[in-house]
Amino acid sequence: MTDRTGSAEGVSERPDEAAETPPTPQALLSSLMRANRITPETPLGAAMLWRALLVNGPGQRETLNLLTIGSPANTDHARARRVLPGLALHEFPVLSAGHGDVAYVRFQERNQGPGVLRIRPWYVTLLKGEDGWWRVWSLTADSRPAPEHVLIPNYR
Repeated sequence: MTDRTGSAEGVSERPDEAAETPPTPQALLSSLMRANRITPETPLGAAMLWRALLVNGPGQRETLNLLTIGSPANTDHARARRVLPGLALHEFPVLSAGHGDVAYVRFQERNQGPGVLRIRPWYVTLLKGEDGWWRVWSLTADSRPAPEHVLIPNYR
């Protein structure tokens, strides 16, 4: 009787790791939610998950799409990837007065030069869906869009 439970030295019994399938966008987002203990059920949670996906690098467009709504021009991921690492969360989300399904999360960029400190606000605008998740509609500098420009017909 031959013992087949052992393996030759340096030979793995496991399938090639490169052959493993990558996680689905939903699985990747779920893992990120568990690791950070946040969900897209709040404006802050959605904004921070979106930021984490962008800062962690490219190749996550399908997962980003789960947290994004609206025109690709409003959510330029390449621009956001360049800007977001230099931004700090400035305040908690602000719900739009009269439009409870629109919210803004403000970040700020600090640029300091000789004798000058410039603080520039950046806004992540979010829209709440029927499923209870907030999704990023845009990232803008200096001002936030009016809620009536954010509302998307037939989204809710």
